[in-house]
Amino acid sequence: MKYDLIKALCLLCVASLALLPTQAEAQFEGFDDHPVTLDLQASKAPARQGDQVILVLKVDISTEPDQNGKHWHIYPPEGVHEGIEVASSLVPSAGDAFVVGQVQWPEPMLVKNWEGNDQPVYEKQALIYVPLIVKSDAPLGEQTVSVVFGYQPCNSSCIAPTEKTLE
Repeated sequence: MKYDLIKALCLLCVASLALLPTQAEAQFEGFDDHPVTLDLQASKAPARQGDQVILVLKVDISTEPDQNGKHWHIYPPEGVHEGIEVASSLVPSAGDAFVVGQVQWPEPMLVKNWEGNDQPVYEKQALIYVPLIVKSDAPLGEQTVSVVFGYQPCNSSCIAPTEKTLE
């Protein structure tokens, strides 16, 4: 009898776990989609040999607070961010037609982390600039430039790191 009662309780526990939302569903409750949207634009198109082109990656971060009042944010690149969360990264790929300059990151804002320490983050929106120069011997015609942007959105908790390729 004792064995049957334990077995019934275990089945009840397993059944109730199936009714709980998954971690991803709980973190995105109230959101139609991912809390970060990305848009990549070029400052000049078409460009000629020798021209400078600036790629602008616009990172829009949801401003909806979670149940604890914390807002979504992402972290600046390594060297600025030193936490356990994944720092943002941006890797441009411009082929043989361009010389890629140094990526220009915005100044992060400081928020208090769970330990009460200041932590640099990007909230609401971040604009990241990638300067390119069209090589003087670049082939004529359309050229493809892409960036791979890595980031980890967090509010009171974090979701899995994400990597997106944009052209």
